[in-house]
Amino acid sequence: MKPKKILYFVSLPFIFLLQACPFVCNTETKTLPPLSDSVLASVPYSRNEKVLFKHSSGHVITFNCSREKKLETWSCEECCDKTEYETDLTEMQPDYPISAITLYIVGGEDDEANLQIRFASESFELPLSHKAVIPADSLQFGGRMFYKVYQLAAYNYNYGYGVNHELYTDSLYYNFENGIIKITMTNGEYFELYEE
Repeated sequence: MKPKKILYFVSLPFIFLLQACPFVCNTETKTLPPLSDSVLASVPYSRNEKVLFKHSSGHVITFNCSREKKLETWSCEECCDKTEYETDLTEMQPDYPISAITLYIVGGEDDEANLQIRFASESFELPLSHKAVIPADSLQFGGRMFYKVYQLAAYNYNYGYGVNHELYTDSLYYNFENGIIKITMTNGEYFELYEE
């Protein structure tokens, strides 16, 4: 056998051994600043609060709120990166058999914070940055005037996977003073903030 071939066959197991050994990196944890009071105030609901919505058919549904702040961690082993950040989760559980509503604030710096809202498998997102350019409007719902209202379109319509293609959440109206004002469905039905 030629020396080159011998060197090749002898070194081949070492190459496989080196590739089989995991890469060890020195992971440093980056901690983002806590959510500011102004960012937390973008969700006006508090723990044990009851929020009423009236369905377009006239049925009033009570949602019971829970709210919790916690520290979460995101890590990427391949890139030796780990980040800790504060989140704020508000869950609104209905007293009627429909989907719950979740509002999730994530981010660190005020200019990076984001509000994610989920209802009936659809997601809505509202950047909380003062730099974000999203038009706000004044709108009237249920005989009341609401100011600085953001109309958010669902960004992940759940086509497929057994989901009813005829009915899904189309848009959500939100302002920082009242929270969710109205949710519209693709079949024309809606849920509107209701006060007794």
